[in-house]
Amino acid sequence: MGLGAGLELQHPEHFMQALMRFRQSNAGFADSIIAVESQQANMTLWTFDRKLSKQDGVQRLLLASLAEFEKQNTIVAKTGYVPDFPRKEI
Repeated sequence: MGLGAGLELQHPEHFMQALMRFRQSNAGFADSIIAVESQQANMTLWTFDRKLSKQDGVQRLLLASLAEFEKQNTIVAKTGYVPDFPRKEI
């Protein structure tokens, strides 16, 4: 999709989805495009950002849960099994 002045988008549909997310949330546009790209890749985006974590496909990573997150990532890397990640608000 050409936008004039030599600017082209690799995935124009992702840009439009991110723009809609940006308009509907308090998260920044860069965060919104990263969230869309992650979702399109069927990946969960983990963040410390409270505003961004309210978007679809984004999970808030809490400092209290960081050790548990790293432990579970090790399990995933070794076995391919994805355990349910506990959510704890601090």
